[in-house]
Amino acid sequence: MTINKVDSVGIKVSSNKEVVFIEVLGGPEVTCAVTKHAEEDTKKLIKEAMFGLVFLLKDYLNKNAENVMNTHTYMVQVIGDQMMLNELYLNKKHIYIVLQIKSATLPFSFDKIDKFLDIFELLYTLISRLEN
Repeated sequence: MTINKVDSVGIKVSSNKEVVFIEVLGGPEVTCAVTKHAEEDTKKLIKEAMFGLVFLLKDYLNKNAENVMNTHTYMVQVIGDQMMLNELYLNKKHIYIVLQIKSATLPFSFDKIDKFLDIFELLYTLISRLEN
């Protein structure tokens, strides 16, 4: 049994492997304490995503290196009212790249309800990348 330190983990059903790592922090107001905690959570999220990627890459030992370059794990992080979708992949040996794919603002009031479209686009982006 694996104990994950992030808030949530998404498992790909076809491979039973962890591919999405989620961390949520705070409400709409970002304070100094939240900022410090966010830095710690970001490091934790990247570390867990790297472990997940290494676990995925074990399937490619003694195989074509081109396939390895298309292997990714994904991170969803919410800090205050900001939601970010990032992907992590191996660029070259021992060099990992974290790339922010999409971000959105969480609406905490009814006058900003149109912001939900950005949330749905972020989730659609994640789902479409997982299908590839």
